[in-house]
Amino acid sequence: PFTFTVVTNQGNDQRIKTAEILQYAFKQLGIDMKIQVQEWATLIENTINARAFEAIILGWSMSVEPDPY
Repeated sequence: PFTFTVVTNQGNDQRIKTAEILQYAFKQLGIDMKIQVQEWATLIENTINARAFEAIILGWSMSVEPDPY
């Protein structure tokens, strides 16, 4: 069976719920998606910087000041 792990950061309920929705949808297709929730610093250091992930739900945003354009 096809399996993979999605990593996201703790403290962001929207990302965790998104992962759970994806997990349910993939299960209907016979795909086993595991969810791994990590503390932010750990996610950056051990996962993103090390490029040690199969899939990730993540986002960054900028404030309106200074103007990003």
